[in-house]
Parts: sequence; C-alpha cells; structure tokens
Amino acid sequence: MLISRKLSAIDDVEEVSVMMGTPANKALLESTGFWHEEFAQATPNDICAAIRTRQPVADILNLIQQRLDARAERYCPGAEQRPASAKGAPLGERLRETAGGKPGADLRRRGVRAGVARQGLESGKNVMLFSDNVPLEQERALKQYARERGLLVMGPDCGTAAIAGAPLAFANILPAGCIGVIGASGTGIQELTSQVALLGQGVTHAIGLGGRDLSQQIGGLSALTALEMLAADAQSKVIAFVSKPPAESVRQTIISAMKKLV
Repeated sequence: MLISRKLSAIDDVEEVSVMMGTPANKALLESTGFWHEEFAQATPNDICAAIRTRQPVADILNLIQQRLDARAERYCPGAEQRPASAKGAPLGERLRETAGGKPGADLRRRGVRAGVARQGLESGKNVMLFSDNVPLEQERALKQYARERGLLVMGPDCGTAAIAGAPLAFANILPAGCIGVIGASGTGIQELTSQVALLGQGVTHAIGLGGRDLSQQIGGLSALTALEMLAADAQSKVIAFVSKPPAESVRQTIISAMKKLV
C-alpha cells in the first residue's frame, strides 16, 4: 500500500506492516512479530497498521489518519465536510456513505462487504468486488440477483479487469482493438492481454470473474453474463476465455454457451 511507503520514509521508522484485518492477515501479523492486542477486534473492513520505530515518532497516528482521509477524499469528494460524528466511523462505512457514484457511470468498484455490492446492483450498476472476504453463499446470491437483471458481478477476489480501456485494480493500460477477454484468473488475464498487445492487437474489455465463478457452487453465473455482454458488443469481434481448471459441469455449460454465439 502507498501508506506503507509513506510511513517507511519517516525518520526513526524501521519497519511497517499495513494490512486489512482478515483472519489470514492477522495470523501473519502475529507470526511476523507485529501483533498488538487491539488487532483482535479488527474486522476484514478495518486496517491494521503496525509500525516498529527506533524511538517514539510524534503524531504518527495523526499522519496515518491524514493519509486515509486523503485517499477517501480522492475517491469520495466531500468526505471531509461530513459531521465530526461521521468522521469517527470506520473508513469502509465512510466510503460507503459518501460514494454516490458518478452520473452516467454503470460500474461500481467495491472493496467492502457484500451488502454494499448489493446496493450497487439495486441501483442498476455492474459491480467489481476486489475483496475476497465474501462467503460462497453470498457470492452466489449476488451473482444470481445480477444475472436475473442483466447485470455483472466481477469477483469477489477480482483483482484484474479493464473496461473500455480503463484499467481496474492490477491491470495494464492496453491498446484498443477487437478482442474481448473473460478470465477467472487475474494472472491469466494479465498474460493473455500482454501477449495480445505484444502481437500488435488490442482489447475491447477484459472482464474478471473472480476465482470461484467457475466452481460447482457458483456455476459460472458471471461468466455466462460476460459472454452475453461481449457477444452484444459491436467492437468485440473475438472473445478469448482464460481460467484455472473449472468444475467439469461448469466447463460444459460455458462451452455450450460459446457454441450458441457462433
């Protein structure tokens, strides 16, 4: 995270660890010697910042808060004009409350809980879920709700996508072209689109599905919607699909859907 770099540059700061409060991250903080008892109360929507210094650093907590507020203001203008009581809320809550979406936009990117993603779908927006902290049953419910309304849920655990040339999360700026990409593997999307660019071709959209979309439990719900969206896109003349090994029944479902597009 950028905040880690900023903190590491401070005099007398030796080591910094900034992580979301997921169970896996909290276990890592403990195993690496950065544990503090207050982290036990952290939720996956909280940020845990552990800093090892040679001597006390004045106002370091205020500096962290300033960095977080600056990021919130960048993505949610007006957040710092909210009442003081609202500023005391967790950052995820503040982002949820202040991110109203830009006029005309049809995509919302979310790093918070599934309930916020549901709100985006209810407002008619496609949703990208970067976070992987969504139970399987909630993922299926979100994707089923979206599919019934012709909307797309990218994720959970969608770390790579590019929509109409705009890179989202860990993605490259790609040349425009006629190839639409669908992927249930972020590294697969990165490699495929990079090779497309190196060969002198371009990409219309690169749609990430999240790592579990092609599982038996989810059934490729987002993959099917993504196929339909790219098939209806006049600029996408070729559709490429990349993934880790899917459930066999889901693979057959996706292949059947592809054949209907030909």
